[in-house]
Amino acid sequence: MELIYAEKKRKVEPYKLANIKGIWYVVALQDGIVKTFTFTKISQLKRLNETFTIEQNILKNIEDDETIWFSNTTTEVILKVERLWHIKRF
Repeated sequence: MELIYAEKKRKVEPYKLANIKGIWYVVALQDGIVKTFTFTKISQLKRLNETFTIEQNILKNIEDDETIWFSNTTTEVILKVERLWHIKRF
């Protein structure tokens, strides 16, 4: 499938159409990387006569992921929250 997304022509292998909180997303493989595309930002969608082999491990990772931000890699994020107290004096 070919499409225009973020003003760039892309060739992708679609794996899943997901509706999260009323917003539709296409989860697809682009150049070997799993990416999420907001459906409303896709234009010039074109079905190609080419086929691709669905990789079951990628499909399983997509199905098992709890978020819509699918990726081939994960990033650990550590947040440090400092508690600030605001005391109002009268």
